[in-house]
Amino acid sequence: MLSTDMIDMFNIRANVRTLSKWRRLKHRPQRRHIQRICDHWIDLWHRNSLVSVPPVVLCRLWALYDP
Repeated sequence: MLSTDMIDMFNIRANVRTLSKWRRLKHRPQRRHIQRICDHWIDLWHRNSLVSVPPVVLCRLWALYDP
């Protein structure tokens, strides 16, 4: 079973990788920052599937993703 915070993490990571908005040059720094955050938490989850993303981290990630 996957928690909703990790589902959000996977979805955001997939979106910044595939959606055309995130391929634009002006979004590159923000995209990289979002990818690093997501990769960090996905890696932690991969090591321990009981990991939960703190709400403050998820809120900041959503703010970066959808300003």
